[in-house]
Amino acid sequence: MTLGSLLSLMPFILFSMLPRMVLGRDLVRPEISTLSLVLIPASFAYAILRYQIMDLRLYIRRGVVYSTLVALITGAYALLLFAATLFVKDQTGASSVVAVAIMSAVFALGGDRLRHAVQRQIDRLFDRRSYDYRQQLLEFSQRMNGILDPDELADSTVQLISQTMGATHVRLYLYDPAMRSYHLWTWVGIEPDPEDQTLGPHHSVVEAVQEAEGPVQNLDVDPADEALIVPLINKGQAVALLTLGPKRVDLPYTSEDQALLSTVANQLAIATENAQLYGRMRDLYLSGIRTLAATVDAKDSYTRGHSERVAAYARAIAVELGLPQLEVETIELAGLLHDIGKIGVPDLVLQKPGRLDPDERALIMEHAALGAKILADNLALMPLVPLVRHHHEWYDGSGYPDGLSGDDIPLGAAIIAVADTYDTMTTDRPYRKAPGRERARAEILRCSGTQFNPRVVAAFLRTLDRGDWPEHPQQNVSPVVLPNRDPMAGRITAVDARAMHIVYKVAQMIGGVTDLSAFITDVTDLLRREIGVGHLELYLVDPETGDLLGQTPGPGAVTGVRVPAGQGLVGWVARYQTPARVADTHNDVRTMSMATSPMRSALAVPLAIDGRTIGVISVESRRVGVFTENDEALLTIIAQQLAQVIEVAQLHDQVKRSAMLDSLTGVANHRTLYERLEEALNAAKANDEPLAVIMIDVDGLKATNDTHGHITGDAALRAIAATLRHECRRQDTVARCGGDEFAIILPGMDQAEAVRFGDRLIEAIASGTFEANGRTLPLPSISLGAAAYPADGDRPVELITVADQRMYRHKAARPTVPRSWSLYAS
Repeated sequence: MTLGSLLSLMPFILFSMLPRMVLGRDLVRPEISTLSLVLIPASFAYAILRYQIMDLRLYIRRGVVYSTLVALITGAYALLLFAATLFVKDQTGASSVVAVAIMSAVFALGGDRLRHAVQRQIDRLFDRRSYDYRQQLLEFSQRMNGILDPDELADSTVQLISQTMGATHVRLYLYDPAMRSYHLWTWVGIEPDPEDQTLGPHHSVVEAVQEAEGPVQNLDVDPADEALIVPLINKGQAVALLTLGPKRVDLPYTSEDQALLSTVANQLAIATENAQLYGRMRDLYLSGIRTLAATVDAKDSYTRGHSERVAAYARAIAVELGLPQLEVETIELAGLLHDIGKIGVPDLVLQKPGRLDPDERALIMEHAALGAKILADNLALMPLVPLVRHHHEWYDGSGYPDGLSGDDIPLGAAIIAVADTYDTMTTDRPYRKAPGRERARAEILRCSGTQFNPRVVAAFLRTLDRGDWPEHPQQNVSPVVLPNRDPMAGRITAVDARAMHIVYKVAQMIGGVTDLSAFITDVTDLLRREIGVGHLELYLVDPETGDLLGQTPGPGAVTGVRVPAGQGLVGWVARYQTPARVADTHNDVRTMSMATSPMRSALAVPLAIDGRTIGVISVESRRVGVFTENDEALLTIIAQQLAQVIEVAQLHDQVKRSAMLDSLTGVANHRTLYERLEEALNAAKANDEPLAVIMIDVDGLKATNDTHGHITGDAALRAIAATLRHECRRQDTVARCGGDEFAIILPGMDQAEAVRFGDRLIEAIASGTFEANGRTLPLPSISLGAAAYPADGDRPVELITVADQRMYRHKAARPTVPRSWSLYAS
């Protein structure tokens, strides 16, 4: 800037000042040479406005703020001081000094608030629309995590960004790690060309972001091109890409704009991943329920798919009625499970080709109350209970099981009643052919006000007549295949009935999926009781290595046992997704590792979902040839349902752990640190044992960020966290407190042991390296501070404070004592 200023003065110096000093005369007329002095500030002003070298609006705003504030304060101060002086003198006879002191105190307390109030009004005055949108965008970014629909999240974000920034277009691309490319998710403004709807790894936009390791701004671009590119990163991994066209006012994006968008992008990256995780968990949860419903439908070939269709019809009616999203989803779930009570109705009654006698009809009528009772045992399904129980109530009160009428019937139940009737009349049954769509429409209309809620019927007719009716709802789960070994087609064998009984029992455990380990324990206990043959184990695939990890607790169980991918019978079943039954383990190459085991026969089936193996159920016996074809069929049917429920449980566990872990490093977060420390302190007090806490600060992280970029700094933090975890014991807790600080809780360690442990940490970090952008870099050094219970306190905040103070003492002394920290550990 200084050099540019000097160069801009050169014409004036060469043609005016220098000739006059050397030759004593002007080479150029003075009015012409002074023209450069006029053009200099004009060119500076243009450069500042065009390229945003300085934020003139900011300086003007502040100038107006402080000028206004000074004028207001001066006028108010003079007026009030005059009045206060008169009042003080009249009342007390004191000098005006007292009045001045009082007024000074009042303005000292109120001046700052007044300044903020005036500044907000000036901001609105200068750029009211942009100011309001910026406030909305900041507030929206803070509540993003509450939006669980990814599409709604994306659409709302780009709309607000477009309004705030005044861009010709805003586009959001979602990253596909499998293809290493970005796919257009949503946009506002100018629609991108077809070739720009997918950004491959070698696309110029992607390469620019990777090279810059942060936001990229391009000047002087066409309205359809990208003027600003902001990457969305979470846990060091690409999530999405936000691109903006140039501003409509032909100005570049300021540093203030980029800072705001970076903040929003960080929040959006986290919210996007959370929304996608929730969506997948919800889909799997629904898939599990659909599988259970399909299991019930499978008892009768005529009603196969009935529950899925009723759920789709009920959803369409609920949407037409304008019900809230959560209520729509509840009605859809209830539609899936409205006939769950039929699991207790004998097959002979369900499949009877003729009319039912009074006893059989009474038995059928019990299915609504039985279904409600089944669901009531599961807290997660409680909202569905009244809808399932009352879906056979009539609007005039002549239905069952409770004879409710009018608006006493839950609206969701009234919706399911219409959807159920429509599907019944448009599908064949053992005792008649389907009457058809027109007959069904006419019958439902005829019964409006007697059997059906008129409001629901009106919504049904609008949807049906408009052509929005889901005639053939998409099946979201493969039909439950019940192996048919009976020559009488359509009959349910003993194996099938036994499988459905166990599947039903597993479905009752859906409420326990929020605790993965407890759920696995309950499921394996159930399978052992119900199958009753051999020694049952359950393995789950480690997503990082592909190995199978034993999950089953109890005496002689395999909890923690790791089976390498592809090895042994369990590994073979996981790899090929095929059940395997071994009559004699001594004669099969897949079970040769069991030669010294007392187990002589084995059966294993895969737990697979969406073409992926997530685990294996293995049963072994001490006797040769124990397991039959029926046993294999039984376990295969059970595995279909169990795989989906287990994945739901795993996703619940992942969500729960995400709330406890730092998103960047994977160690415990700040909140979890205090919770674990409180628990550890309580245990130490109860058992009269010591406990130590070490606080750790990463030295020179800012220098790493400035030199190599923030992505490299994040990689360094992840590597340090991994090193700390590697050095810790199983009972220790590593946490990231925020920024470049970590903490470690060390149960059972006193101060001296904590010092020796800290020495080991310093050595491990000093010899460690990490990879970033194809380079191997040394880990930044660390500073430590330790505190111990009971010597330094008996509350979490006391121990953290003491350790923190000692850490900063060590950090201050590091230039002279770079390796020793024992002097600062106590």
